[in-house]
Amino acid sequence: MKGIWVIKWPLIIFLVGFLVRLVGAFWKIRHWPMGDELIIIGYMICGIAVIWGIIILATMKKPIE
Repeated sequence: MKGIWVIKWPLIIFLVGFLVRLVGAFWKIRHWPMGDELIIIGYMICGIAVIWGIIILATMKKPIE
């Protein structure tokens, strides 16, 4: 069993999406342009990462004991 390393890349991509959302929220608070778009892109990146992680976990085979 590889443990948490199986979902390393979906987790990294999720964190990148979270940072994009955080920057978008900051830009929205400061009334700078593209704040709304950054928030939407961040949510899309996080959604893709979550779906990818679920697919990886669902298709894992049970280890032979």
